[in-house]
Order: sequence, then C-alpha cells, then structure tokens
Amino acid sequence: GSVAYELCRPINLYEMWFSKCSASRLSKCSLRAIPILLVAMLIPGRFRMSLPADWQLFGLFIISMAAALIIISACCMLIYAITFYLLAPNGITLVISSVADFLSGAVIPLMFFPEPLRRIAELLPFASMQDLPLRIYGGELAYMEAIHVILLQLFWAIVLIALGKWLLKQVLKRVVVQGG
Repeated sequence: GSVAYELCRPINLYEMWFSKCSASRLSKCSLRAIPILLVAMLIPGRFRMSLPADWQLFGLFIISMAAALIIISACCMLIYAITFYLLAPNGITLVISSVADFLSGAVIPLMFFPEPLRRIAELLPFASMQDLPLRIYGGELAYMEAIHVILLQLFWAIVLIALGKWLLKQVLKRVVVQGG
C-alpha cells in the first residue's frame, strides 16, 4: 500500500529510500555512539579513548566513515529491492545482516582471520562498513594505505548503488498494486 503511494510521487524512489535509510542509520548511530564515546574519553588511565595523533588520518577517517554510511545504505537498498521478490523481508535481512556482521569484523576482528580469508574479506564491501574505517582511526593504516581503503570504499559505493538502482528498476517494472 505505501509503495503505491510512493510510486505516485514525482521523485526518484531509490533516492528517496536511500536518503531515508541513511538518515535513519545516522540518527540511530549518533544517539547511541555519542554518549558512549564521551564516556570512553572520560575513563581514566590507559583505557581512555583518545583522538588520533595524526589529524590527516583523522580527516581520512571521517571521509571513510561517510563512505561506510553510503555502503551500508546501498546494501539496505539491495535488501529492499530483493524483498519485492519475497513474501517477507525477515529471512533475507537476517542472512545479509549475519554475513555483514561477520565479514565486517563486528563479531571477530578481521585481523584474527586466517591470512587468505582475511585478504578476501578486506576486499569485500563488508570490511568497508566497519573494519577498514576503524583501522584508519587506530593508526594501523599509513596515509597511502588509508587513501587506498577510501578508493576501495568508493568503488563499492558506486557498484552497490548502480546494482541497487538497476535491481529496483527491474522490480518496479513487474510490481502489481492491488486494492483500491
């Protein structure tokens, strides 16, 4: 029902949903992360979280986090498009979320993966969602390595957005609105 109303609007459906998804993720992350980061910066001693010593890397971290948000939103858009083919979104959402959590380093840091698996995981878009930006923040990657990571993120952002737009276009050709 709500899709039918959105199809009547004179705007690009992909861009509207992408914007909504990005805004939702950014607001949820901000509301959760800011208090945690403030507390982490107030903890005394060696457990205190600090800003990176190199301000250039901190700037690259901010760029990398923005690219990560774009990649995450593009993956969500793929889930939205795939959901048109399914009866319920729960299964595909659970599968993709589980794979993304594992391959982004959220469950086990990618540095603990065996070498061949780690190299493959670092090239996938999931590492660009979390592991690679945090490695930039931690200073593990040098300046040129951080640039390469950002270029990889931009590649995945372009590929995922193009794939999402194409898939949504294919889905909308076949969508049937029933009812009145």
